[in-house]
Amino acid sequence: MADVPLGVIILSVLNLLAGVLILVGSFNFLGPLSWLFAGTYLMSLPHGATIVGLLYVLIGLGLLALASWAWWLDMIFVLINIIILLLDFPAVAWIPLIVNVIIVLYLNQGSIRRRFDV
Repeated sequence: MADVPLGVIILSVLNLLAGVLILVGSFNFLGPLSWLFAGTYLMSLPHGATIVGLLYVLIGLGLLALASWAWWLDMIFVLINIIILLLDFPAVAWIPLIVNVIIVLYLNQGSIRRRFDV
């Protein structure tokens, strides 16, 4: 764990936290915080929230292990989230949009990409 960059640890913890919150939200406790996460449209599908929550937990664990599949899944989730946020134009939620753009920029730094072998 000592060779995992601090930013990756932070992203991992945020993904794990998001996964736990979504899993709790699948029991209808998440309420107004559901807009923070990619795949919120899946919340209306049976077990959609559970699937998305489990994927976030898996991504968080994979990021800690510096697994390339976790890098790809996180990039997919972040890009989906950006698209969903932009589709709400002109009522764009700017803070989540900015955070997601920062995540894309961070994960695409050369040193971070090399850690994940992508």
